[in-house]
Amino acid sequence: MNFASWMLNPWMLGLGALAVSVPIIIHLLNKRRFKIVDWAAMDFLLDADKKNRRRVKLENLILLLLRCLAMLLIGLMLARPFLPSNLAKVFAKTQQYEWVVLLDDSLSQQVQVDRATLFDDAKVALKSLLNRAALSDSDEMLTLFLTSQPDTPTVSNKRIVAETLSDLLRTIDELRCTDLSADYAVALADLHSYLVGQREDVSRVVYILSDLRQRDWINEKAEQAPNATLKKISELDSVAGCFLVDCGSDRVENLAIASISAEDLQVANTVIRFNVTVANHGSIVARDVDVRFQVGEEAPQLNRIAELAAGQQTTLTFPYMFNVDHAAAEDQDIEQRLRGNLNYHRVRVELVADSKRVDVLPVDSGFDYISSALNGIPVLFVDGEPNLIPERGETYFLAATEVQGTGLLADTVTHTEFESTSLSKYKVIFLCNVGEISNDRVQALEQWVRDGGGLVLMPGAQVRVAPFNAVFFKEGQGLSPFGLTAEQGDNNRQNYFSFDVAPGGHAALRVAQSLDNVFNSLKIYKWWSTALAEGQLGKSVSVPLWLTDENHSIAMAERSFDKGRVIGFSFPADMDWTDWPPHPSFAPVIFDLIQYLASSDIAQETTRVGGSFTHLVDLSAYDTNVAFVDPDGEMTETLAKPVSGTEASSQSVLYQARVDGLRKRGVYQLKLTRSDGKIEPVLFAANVDPTEGQLQRLDFGQVGEQYFGERVSRVSLAQLSGLQFTGGHNEIWLQLLASLAAVLILEQFLGWWFGRRRSGS
Repeated sequence: MNFASWMLNPWMLGLGALAVSVPIIIHLLNKRRFKIVDWAAMDFLLDADKKNRRRVKLENLILLLLRCLAMLLIGLMLARPFLPSNLAKVFAKTQQYEWVVLLDDSLSQQVQVDRATLFDDAKVALKSLLNRAALSDSDEMLTLFLTSQPDTPTVSNKRIVAETLSDLLRTIDELRCTDLSADYAVALADLHSYLVGQREDVSRVVYILSDLRQRDWINEKAEQAPNATLKKISELDSVAGCFLVDCGSDRVENLAIASISAEDLQVANTVIRFNVTVANHGSIVARDVDVRFQVGEEAPQLNRIAELAAGQQTTLTFPYMFNVDHAAAEDQDIEQRLRGNLNYHRVRVELVADSKRVDVLPVDSGFDYISSALNGIPVLFVDGEPNLIPERGETYFLAATEVQGTGLLADTVTHTEFESTSLSKYKVIFLCNVGEISNDRVQALEQWVRDGGGLVLMPGAQVRVAPFNAVFFKEGQGLSPFGLTAEQGDNNRQNYFSFDVAPGGHAALRVAQSLDNVFNSLKIYKWWSTALAEGQLGKSVSVPLWLTDENHSIAMAERSFDKGRVIGFSFPADMDWTDWPPHPSFAPVIFDLIQYLASSDIAQETTRVGGSFTHLVDLSAYDTNVAFVDPDGEMTETLAKPVSGTEASSQSVLYQARVDGLRKRGVYQLKLTRSDGKIEPVLFAANVDPTEGQLQRLDFGQVGEQYFGERVSRVSLAQLSGLQFTGGHNEIWLQLLASLAAVLILEQFLGWWFGRRRSGS
C-alpha cells in the first residue's frame, strides 16, 4: 500500500507541499528589499554584528521551518489522512471495523437506465468496494441489511478477505429486487437498534444505498414532522461515520396502472363495467397511450389515451360480460348450484409496449385483477313462521322474485335450519319474522355482515320486543338500525296508511318511485313502532321510507355495519299486516334491494404487495387446514383461526384464513378443503403500491443538510469504492489540527521572543 492510499484527498497534500514554498519565497523577497551601501561609520558596527549573525540566522531558519510546517499541516489536514488497520491496532484502542450497509431493494430500484436497473448498478458498486477491500491489508467486516427485511441481516459480521470474497460476491449476485416499497422509518429504526446492541470495541461506518426518492424520505401528509424520516439518520450517533450513497437516477418518466375496479355487481350474463385508472407519474406529457384489457385467454380489448398530462391520471371503462349457460344447471339442487356459483376470472390490464416510451419503470405498467363473478346472486330467505299453505308463508312472495332473467339464486330455510346453514355462500340474507336465534348464530351473522354481507330484517307477530332488542338492537350497537317498542295499527284491517318516501329516495326504491302514485295506493294495516339510538340518525342510520300515520313512523331504515349493510322494515314480508307483497311494485323493490346489498363490497381495496389477505371459512362446510400458493407456485399451509369477537360453536362458526406479508405481485391461490374432501380454490391478486411509481427525487436545496447531522456525508454511487477505508481506519485530522495550532502558537511566541532579544541587544 502506498502512502497516498492512506488519505481520502491525497491531492490536497500536494497542494500543501506547493504551499510550503510560499514562506521561502517571501523570505527571499524580503532579503532582496535591502540595498547595500558602503558607509564609513557602519564599519564600527560590523564587528559587533558578526558576533550575533550566527544566532540570528539560526533563529530565522527556525521561524521559516515552522511556517513551512504550518503550510504542510494545512494541506495534510485537508487530505484527511487515516491510520490503516495494521497501524490502528498499535496506536488506537479500537481493534476491528465493521461496514454496516443498508441496501434499498424496493420496487423503484428496478428503474431502467440504459440496459441495467438501478439495483444492478448498486450491486456492481458494492462488489467493487468489497473487491478492493479484500485485496488490501485491511481487516474489515461486512453486515448487510435490505430495506425489505431490515430486522434481519442478509450478511452478518463477515470478514472481507480473499478467502470469503467469493461467498460475499455470490450473496450479492443472488440478491433480487423486490416488489415492496421501502420504509426508511422502520429500516433506520431497526438499524439503530442493531448498532446500539453491538460491542463497543468495534468501530462502525454506515453506508445507506438509496435512490433518494422524495416519497420514501418525506411524508408530506405529516403536518407536524414531514421530514421525520430524514432526521432518523442523525440518530445513528454511535458510528464513526455515515455515508448516504445516491444510487438513483434523475429520470422520472413513468406510467402506471393505478387501479382496476368493477362499477357493477359481477353477475354472469350482465354487462359489467371495469374502470381502469392510468397515472402519469412523470414530468412530461404522455401521448397516444394504448391500454390492453384481457380476461383469461380471450381476445383483448384495446383503448387509447390521446394525452395524459404530467402528474395526472385518467380512467378508461371496459365493458365485459361473463357468459353462463343457466339451462345446464336447471337439474341441480340448490346446494350444487350454490357450490358452483362463484367463478374466478383473471383480468390482466397493461400498457402496450409502444406506449411505454416515457416509462423507465415498466414493472408497474401491468395490473392483475381477479373477478369473482357470480352465476346468480345467492340469497337466503329464513322463514320464522313456516306454514303448510305456501301463500301464507313468510317468504312466499320473496321467493317468487327468483324468476328467469333476474339473476337471483335463492334458497329458503326455516329458522331452526338457519342455525346450521353456511353463511359464506350468500350475499344477502332475509330474516322474515324470526323471533330468536342463538348467541353463536348472531355472532357469526354479525361477522358475516362486517365482512360485506347484506342483511334484511322483516319482523312480524312472531317477534317479541325484549328478545329482539337484546339480540339485534343492543341499544344501538347491534345489527338492527332500530329497536322495537310495540305493535301498532288495526287488527281488523279497517284503517290503514301508505308510504312516504324521504327526499333523495333510495337505490331500492327507484323503480317504484318512477311509477305514479304507486306508494299512495298501498295499504299498511299494522307495523312495529320503533326507537332509534341517540345520535345515530343521519350518521350510521338513515330512514328512506316513512309511514303516513300521525307519528310519521319508520317503515324502512338502513344501518351501515362495517363493510356490510342492514335494512330493517317495520312489518313482515307476508300479507298479514300489509297488502304490499302481491302488488306489482313489490318484486322490483326487492330485486333492487338485493342488488344494492349484494354490491356493498364492490369497491373493496385491491390487495397490495406487502399487505395481507383474509378469507372467511365456515367450519360447517370447510376444514380449518388451508393451503396457500404464491405466484411462483410455492405452497405453504396455514390454519383458519376464529374471527375476533366470535365464539366456538359445534354447528357453524366463521373462521378466518389470513395470509400476511405478501411479497410478490401476481395471482395467489387459497385451497380450501370441503367437508366432502374436495378442494375448492379461492383466487386473489396482489399488485404493487400505485404510489411506488412516483420517482421524484429529494430536493436537498429545500430539505437542507441539517437533517443528516455532522457525521453524514452524501456521495454518489461512483464514489463508493473510493470510500473503502473510511470506516475501517482512524482519521487523524483532529490530531493534525491540534498540531497546526501548536505550530502557529510556537511560531508567534518565538517570533516575539527573538525580536525582543534583538532589540535588547
